[in-house]
Amino acid sequence: MLKKLLSAVAVAIIITGAVGLYFRFFGALPVAVTQTQKASTFDVTGTGSVTVAPDEAQVSLGVQKTAISVATAQSQTNQTLANLTKQLRGLGVADADLTTSQYSVYPNYIGNSPSGYVVSATVLVKVHDFTKLSPILDLSGQLGLNQVGGLSFTLSDGLKTKTMSEARKQAIDLAEAKAKELADLSGMKLGRIVNVTESETPNVRPMPLMAAGVEKAVPSTTTEVSPGTTEVKVTETLSYETL
Repeated sequence: MLKKLLSAVAVAIIITGAVGLYFRFFGALPVAVTQTQKASTFDVTGTGSVTVAPDEAQVSLGVQKTAISVATAQSQTNQTLANLTKQLRGLGVADADLTTSQYSVYPNYIGNSPSGYVVSATVLVKVHDFTKLSPILDLSGQLGLNQVGGLSFTLSDGLKTKTMSEARKQAIDLAEAKAKELADLSGMKLGRIVNVTESETPNVRPMPLMAAGVEKAVPSTTTEVSPGTTEVKVTETLSYETL
């Protein structure tokens, strides 16, 4: 009996010593607790749409000249650009709304043989007052511009922000109404909104206006333009907790 007791004490001492050595060299014994939490959400979407008239326009005006020498082609091109800038300023276009968007010089080939040089330059004009848009386009015939295009109607930053806010509110109101209706019909209980996802549908597209050989146009001809309307769409997805 005494031997069994001594053996048990010895085993306990050995185990205690082993545990002590483990703590000394390896630290505390690892403990892992795994917890599984099931999260359920109910997603619903709403799309808001607001139609507004654009308040800005952009148009590209330019000229391309061909001459025997680069200097001659550049001189002709620069003179036309100077006249264009002067006329635009006379129409009330601010310098901040004029941007040189392209200027290039390259050889002109007839077949495989070079025959002079081509100089091309383009000015991007931003227009805020649409009553000036037709006179600006008419400059293409008056000044012999042969690189005209890229007419587009857009929203200014301020108008786009305002319109987006209106469309966003409309989309959220529709999504909330839809969620309530579906929950009532299905007997589902909804909790708080835990996530909102937004997507915008771009709807401002350029209206192309290309001109070729416009230097033959009659200067008195007035260009008719219409900005039309722009539709801004925003889709909101609301994620609700389910109870």
